[in-house]
Amino acid sequence: ICFTLRVRRECVDEYKRVHRDVWPEMLEALRRHGWHNYSLFLTGDGLLIGYCETPDFARAVAGMQGEPINAKWQASVKHL
Repeated sequence: ICFTLRVRRECVDEYKRVHRDVWPEMLEALRRHGWHNYSLFLTGDGLLIGYCETPDFARAVAGMQGEPINAKWQASVKHL
């Protein structure tokens, strides 16, 4: 799966900082729900390219929606 997003230009440095230290519990939840080889690439102007391998993307997304750690993570990065 490959996707693109746009990070606000003024948030690029903060986005990079936050994603350098993703919580171990978040990484474990992603693995448990089938997110493998998950990588993010961010350009200086805010173009984000994400990539992951999974046998069933809809199932991987649905699994994360029920994870309390995901809700906590999303709330912590909402401002970006």
